[in-house]
Amino acid sequence: MFIGVNVAMFVITVALARDLFNNQQSELFAALLHYAPSIAEGEWWRIVTSGFLHFGPVHVLVNCVALWFLRDLELLLGRLRFALVYFLSMLGGSLAVYLFAALGTRTAGASGAVYGMLGGLLVAVIRLKRDKHVLMSVLGIIALNIAFSITVPGISLLGHLGGLFVGAVVTAGMVYAPPAKRKPVQIGTVAAVIVVVAALFVVRTPQVNDQVFCTNPTTLECYYATRL
Repeated sequence: MFIGVNVAMFVITVALARDLFNNQQSELFAALLHYAPSIAEGEWWRIVTSGFLHFGPVHVLVNCVALWFLRDLELLLGRLRFALVYFLSMLGGSLAVYLFAALGTRTAGASGAVYGMLGGLLVAVIRLKRDKHVLMSVLGIIALNIAFSITVPGISLLGHLGGLFVGAVVTAGMVYAPPAKRKPVQIGTVAAVIVVVAALFVVRTPQVNDQVFCTNPTTLECYYATRL
């Protein structure tokens, strides 16, 4: 489902921009990407919609392939819980960028959710007490991806780490919940994460408004493109 949404949004922005490799030039893309000053002014939808946008075909392909290979987590958690981990990881990535990135940064991409899936997979492997080789493989994939995020320009390390952390926390609440209290613990974990994320967005917003340096946020020169 999420792969389909990501691909559909990419096709729409390509059609509007009339350019396969520069779909970010469409007005829709600009209206939906993550841009802190606009979010602080009330355009809260960007927190979510930015997670379904991608800069060019390579960007969307890499993220969709990663989601395909992480589909086993859906088999373990079930469709609803998997969707919650995905969505909250995406919010975690958006939050990390909102809290710590430069105000002129604009971000888009599903990698916050992808890293959340990686964090969730790591927690699941530990919980299931799988072979150490499996654990080391997952740790190696995460380390390799983080190293890639650090060394390659234009990639949002903050978004990746935020998604990774939230995905691990939410998955832990789901797979470590005791059988007798499984549903209350899982619901409580999801609710707690939502409350904390929402509270941090609210706390950060006045600070963003106080620090906005761009007098015309619709001007491309005000943006710094970063891929999630």
